[in-house]
Amino acid sequence: STHYVVTVQPPTQVTALATGYFTSSPELNLIVAKNTHFE
Repeated sequence: STHYVVTVQPPTQVTALATGYFTSSPELNLIVAKNTHFE
């Protein structure tokens, strides 16, 4: 038996993620890109 898994709909909200120490050294930050906006 073979299973085939596929995403039916492409992502609609989050397009990219980045982590890093952007605001201060001990605090790890997460940047979320949603289409053309950063959060």
